Amino acid sequence: MQYHLLDEIQRNKHRIDRQNSRYHGEVHFKLAQGLTRNTQFIYEVNRETSSNYSEEDSYLVRLMKNVYTQNTGGTYRYLLPTSGGRLATEHCRGDHWTGRAQLNFSRTIADYHEIDFLAGVEFRETKRLGNRSLYLGWDDQLQSHATSSVNFNEMWAINTTGFLALGYPARSNIFNQFIDSALTSRGLEEIRRRNGSGYANLTYSFYRKYNAFVSLRKDYADVYGLATEFRGAPFGSFGASWNIHKEDFMSAFDKVNNLKLRASYGYTGNIYQDATSYMTATTGLTNTYTGQPRATIESPGNPELSWERTRTVNIGLEFMAFDFRFRGMIDLYSKNSDKVFSARTLESTTGFASLVMNMAGVKNNGLEVTLGYDWLRPKSRNGFAWTTSATAAWNKNKVTRVEIQAKSAWEMIDLGYKEGYPVRSLFSYRFAGLTDQGAQSWYAEDGRIIPNVVIQNNTPGSAYFTGQLDPKRNFGMENQVAWKGFRFNMMMVYYGGHHMRANQIQIEPEPYSSPVRSWYLDAWTPNNKNTIVPGMWQYNTIGNTQPAVQNNTDIFVRPADFLKIRNIVLGYDLNRELVSRIGLTGASVRFQIDNLPAIWKSNDIGVDPETLGFRLPTCYVFGLNFKF
Repeated sequence: MQYHLLDEIQRNKHRIDRQNSRYHGEVHFKLAQGLTRNTQFIYEVNRETSSNYSEEDSYLVRLMKNVYTQNTGGTYRYLLPTSGGRLATEHCRGDHWTGRAQLNFSRTIADYHEIDFLAGVEFRETKRLGNRSLYLGWDDQLQSHATSSVNFNEMWAINTTGFLALGYPARSNIFNQFIDSALTSRGLEEIRRRNGSGYANLTYSFYRKYNAFVSLRKDYADVYGLATEFRGAPFGSFGASWNIHKEDFMSAFDKVNNLKLRASYGYTGNIYQDATSYMTATTGLTNTYTGQPRATIESPGNPELSWERTRTVNIGLEFMAFDFRFRGMIDLYSKNSDKVFSARTLESTTGFASLVMNMAGVKNNGLEVTLGYDWLRPKSRNGFAWTTSATAAWNKNKVTRVEIQAKSAWEMIDLGYKEGYPVRSLFSYRFAGLTDQGAQSWYAEDGRIIPNVVIQNNTPGSAYFTGQLDPKRNFGMENQVAWKGFRFNMMMVYYGGHHMRANQIQIEPEPYSSPVRSWYLDAWTPNNKNTIVPGMWQYNTIGNTQPAVQNNTDIFVRPADFLKIRNIVLGYDLNRELVSRIGLTGASVRFQIDNLPAIWKSNDIGVDPETLGFRLPTCYVFGLNFKF
């Protein structure tokens, strides 16, 4: 079968149509002096329709027809329509609404006591559903198809082909990917979620210098399958601030425009939306063997699930100086989280792969700094403006409690939680080099060398800490320049102090027809023993690879620091007087470049630390904006 890329671009068409609408209504009532009530309702509608059409002469349709053609005694039998193409469609719909009723009270007493109070309730519902359709023998001109003549059960029964393309994996490569995936609505089942909150905030200010606040709320999450006693949880916070710049002694510092010291203490919460207290199942599916309805168990259920809670202590400083040219914020925080959610891998005898549970306690300490400076300020639209903004953050976290302790090395790697170590830690097997036969080996906790993958069943200490996935520090800087309506923005980011697993070496028992990775050239042979790449093919002494071990070996843990230009934006704002002549209040044009190559990466293997592979392609965006 011939394949020509340029022809296939014309023969395969992908289309997406999106429609998003938002309706917002609000009513404001004045009940008494300083007392108001406002009620608002928001309704959002999201619609998305996508279609993938492959013409009759496309490579995909020709391949499908060849795969599902049978020859019995010289008689050809076609399981797919002999004419027409393939059309797969997907329809997604989202309906969301939010209702809020709130009382507001504001009063100033004796010119120096200011009291602000609000209390209200909020309810929100989100609903999402969708479906997929598949049309075979599709005639795009006549808008007709012959799908009803296709026996899908008979096609599914063909595991590998017995005629054209003999031995081709029809079920995995064709049926599952291009037929079954378009017939089922996996991932598009109706999901309805409801949330409710009751809240109250009280703020007091004395001479507008000294301020205090207290906030109380109770949140409810109507998560399907969650036990009733865990659907609601109370949270609260309180804090104080001091406007130092309003003190008399600050008159000696006339360059300081604003200086504010603040502190707060409080609790917040989170509920995992996909968690269930009871065993749940998905219905509406079809048994491919019998064609009868079936259901699939999605979660084994965890009756002990509860809200994740985080206690936060924050101290911050805000400032502005030099006629508001120089501004910034400094925040020092400490967060203690309890009952943190995580997926726990289960033994295969349970019948389930994993279970979501309240796994651990975590402590975070960090510092965040935001700075900005106006180097040049324009006096008019034709003037030159230049502003630089920068952010920096440092975070150090550690696990303070683990609900379930690992009992083996593979459990330690899978769990990723260990008291005293960071969240999302990387635990790895310690590589001991290659054996005399070119096979990989690893060190056990007691120092023994294990020359096979049974290392994973050794003690938890046989897997040791090799870094963390989350960055310890990150920096960002943005420069904005404007002149005579032209605008230029550039955002640069740096993330560092973290690690990644990348470019793991796999063992192949036999050659493949597809391209192989370059490190195969350095594989162990009797004449090439000074290498970490094990013997391949005829020099492979252990058979198939065991990714659970090879992928988690320490020599494949790489530093993940990087420096990138996140985006570059060039724009132009048309003169308002000019566009007003055609009934517009504003108009602008914008050209943006996203996903530029990294300026610097700490790894030397060519892997993008954000994708763990090839970097995302550079994206060019051209936009027009009109304001009426």
